[in-house]
Amino acid sequence: MPIYVNSSTPALVESAMVISNSTQKEVELAYGTYNLKYYESILQDTVQASFTFIDAGTMGTDGGKGAVDEVPITGSEVFHLKFSDNQGNTLKFEGDNSLYVNDVTPLLDETTKSLTQLHLVSKEYILNEKVRINSRMDGSISQHIETILTEEKYLNTKKDVHVEETVGEINENPKNKKPFYIMNELSKRGVSATNQEEGKSAGYFLYETFEGFNFKSIDGLLNQDKKLSVIFNESTGQDAIPTGYDVKAVQYSRNNLNNVQKKLAIGAYTSRVLTFNPFNFEFNVGNPSAFMFENDYKMAGDRLPVLNEEFNNDKAKGDFSVTSLQILGVGGMQIGDTETQLTKSKNIDFNVQQILNQSFMRYNNLFASQVTITIPGDFSLHAGDAIFVDAPTVDVDVKNDDLNRESGGLYIIADLAHYLDSTATFTKLNLVRDSFGRKGNHS
Repeated sequence: MPIYVNSSTPALVESAMVISNSTQKEVELAYGTYNLKYYESILQDTVQASFTFIDAGTMGTDGGKGAVDEVPITGSEVFHLKFSDNQGNTLKFEGDNSLYVNDVTPLLDETTKSLTQLHLVSKEYILNEKVRINSRMDGSISQHIETILTEEKYLNTKKDVHVEETVGEINENPKNKKPFYIMNELSKRGVSATNQEEGKSAGYFLYETFEGFNFKSIDGLLNQDKKLSVIFNESTGQDAIPTGYDVKAVQYSRNNLNNVQKKLAIGAYTSRVLTFNPFNFEFNVGNPSAFMFENDYKMAGDRLPVLNEEFNNDKAKGDFSVTSLQILGVGGMQIGDTETQLTKSKNIDFNVQQILNQSFMRYNNLFASQVTITIPGDFSLHAGDAIFVDAPTVDVDVKNDDLNRESGGLYIIADLAHYLDSTATFTKLNLVRDSFGRKGNHS
């Protein structure tokens, strides 16, 4: 069913209840709502929100005092939040999914009223600062992620955990690091059992949405079905949303993030990795190129950017723009009895050339093209979802309906922000992909 532009009319903050740390008193702030901003991102470990409210001393506190001073709200209070869009999608943060006050910012202070902004975060965001991982972890990376997220001695989350299985074993010594630090380090070493092939692609993202924690591979994100089809055009009335599209974008802009010099400087397309094996003193040189594996990638668009052949380097030492040196770990993290460990004592703990270099290129490729759109509030969307976006080609005819075959197509939601106030409800999406050219269909 199409979502029309008037769906951007004000939606509802049904509950915004703060619970006192000292007295456990519950104070409802919803009817003082000034605005609400809610954020998700594949580059952000947890969800966050910003709730701004007008406090005139009538928030259910004793004696008509302001909620910030009377509760008091000083930080780490449990915060129950419930809000809905105009299509009936509701986000409810209560119970194990509750948010917590991380920061209190007075924006306006007068004797009879105040305007206060509360920065709200997940429980795991704060708990991460109090947990250190100092036990050796044996098994696959996907097992390590589940362990850190769910075990009682670590983050102990009760939320749903969606983990895409990885191949192989990596036995990890966390060295007393924080949980999210370790999980983000492991993300760079992950190879998906279903969407990637070792030696050709690698790399994961760890992030939270309203639906729980996600550990997804780059190729897995790009290989999913679209959740929504969006059109941006100048048409109005019955022709505003053509057949096969779900919603018309209120705002649209695109940005080619493929800055050639910067991409080469970080080794997005060509790189060289030098490895030294301290066990047998073997020195190897790997010189992978993203274009070598283009047919093995799960790409949202039709092709990777085509670079000018004038900048190819065919000299004997290879074509590369970045060089890294890695000393290999050998036989230091093997498991089993003494005999088993001895048989594996010459095995490399982690294959840098086969995995790390590929994930390095894949991360940098993903952000080659960006589209930013604003649509009427749609709270069914989440970071990591796939969106199909079309816009007309640039033409003097404002009624031009020829689709842009270069920038149109499938994108991944990298960042998402829902915005609510007394005048409107919008969802702003930063969409990214690794390639160019429209592939697939909107319907």
